[in-house]
Amino acid sequence: MAGAVAFAVTALFATSPVALTQSDGDLFAHIARGRTLRLSGVPHDVTPAWGSAWLLASVHATGGLSLIALCAATLAGGTQAVIADYWRRCGISPRTLVIATAFGVAFAASHWLARPHAVTIAASASLLVLLECRDTRARWAIPPLFVLWANLHGGWSYGAIVLGAYVAGERLDAWRGTSSRRAPLPGRSRTAAALGLLAATALATLCTPFGIRLHAAVLHTLADPAVRGLIDEYQPPALREPSDLLFLVVLGASVLVLRRASLPWSHRLVILASAAAALRSGRNISLWAVTGWPLLVVHLEAWRQARAAVSAVGEPAVGEPAVGEPVVAVLTTRVPLVGSALALLFVVAIGPVRHVAVDPARFPVTAVQQLRLSGSAGPVLGPLLTTWSWSGYLPYAWPGRRALFDPLAFSGAEVGVLGQLLTVQRGWRGTLDSLGIATVLLPVGSPLADSLGAEAGWGVWYRDATAVVFRRRRGEQPGPFTAATRPLDSTANLKRVAGVHESQAQASDRRRRPRPREN
Repeated sequence: MAGAVAFAVTALFATSPVALTQSDGDLFAHIARGRTLRLSGVPHDVTPAWGSAWLLASVHATGGLSLIALCAATLAGGTQAVIADYWRRCGISPRTLVIATAFGVAFAASHWLARPHAVTIAASASLLVLLECRDTRARWAIPPLFVLWANLHGGWSYGAIVLGAYVAGERLDAWRGTSSRRAPLPGRSRTAAALGLLAATALATLCTPFGIRLHAAVLHTLADPAVRGLIDEYQPPALREPSDLLFLVVLGASVLVLRRASLPWSHRLVILASAAAALRSGRNISLWAVTGWPLLVVHLEAWRQARAAVSAVGEPAVGEPAVGEPVVAVLTTRVPLVGSALALLFVVAIGPVRHVAVDPARFPVTAVQQLRLSGSAGPVLGPLLTTWSWSGYLPYAWPGRRALFDPLAFSGAEVGVLGQLLTVQRGWRGTLDSLGIATVLLPVGSPLADSLGAEAGWGVWYRDATAVVFRRRRGEQPGPFTAATRPLDSTANLKRVAGVHESQAQASDRRRRPRPREN
């Protein structure tokens, strides 16, 4: 079953390489950042996803976007296969396993993209499987996991919450005498082991080039009101989104079914913590899909079997791996790897990922080429203004060139500036002058493009079906560069304004909620 899941999920994602790599401009921004890291080393400024950026740039240098798409698809297939293998070892029936896997893929599909967030999805699933392993010695693989995780993506903070909830639940189970362990350690030994694991994991998160500064940066991002108020994926799930509605319905139904069930507190707290994170921010539904959902499935299957009264004597207990299996058999099994490899061979054979090019309907491919050839947007003319997603594509297509806005490192004030300009809020002309902007690259039909088209001081330098480039007319010089500007009203979501960061072709085939930013 794990091999079949690996094959199906890997093939599913690998056959859509453009959607996998070009949902927005984040992948391009990380590749551009990784190129810089490969040349100059790790920067002094905190960069939470520096390791992922370096890896993405290295993979891109080897095989381009095609190889990145294959790697992302393999990661998705392998992760879902590991969860499927965990379910199998818990005694889940094949039919339930297939249905549960389909729901899990649906929950996480919007974030199984070629970007650092996928690392957090895979690491969260691995963390849960290690915690659920019957032999507790497997847990000492968790600190090395966090060392890798902390250097690849800031989502390790979610893993720390899951780990803390699980360990706290286990101690509560032990205190109440409801622990499901067949051969528990003495109380003091278990307490010491739990505290040692937490301490080792905390120290592991410090094993980055930034030390404790990484923790401060992650906490600042999570607490930033501009991030919560202006980025759509940080908003709570909404009924208008099919995937959000599915999550809310499944979560509500599961709570109703299991409201009287006797769940271990270790499972109960993880389910509650992951559900709370998903209800707070829609982007966390994908993380709930690999932490809370697997545990819910285990107990839903136990409820189904109890209702049907078909449990056979001698079968492994639902919710606990079978006796006598290796310590980390779930993670070391070769079946998911073989299944993913076969899927990749199949996908490569039929050809959808032989050559993945940047979609000119999604990104300003020709416009940037023309700007680069002419050099008309050079530093002497000031910073170049473009949309959020295209700000990530610009340094990818034009190495060494940067946009006004950096989608990988921004403050609330900078988000406000970008929103004021792109949504043409009051005072936008003065802000445009004060920033010294002389070149603007925008999607055709966006609010600022329509406004600049009517301005006497601006003229169209280039236009195609996707993008239009505006330049200041001769004699119209921008004012001195200053950072003073009115921030964007938090009630207006920057990422949901039509035409702000994507063309109509891009908007038609992706979710209305844009991808989260990697600060």
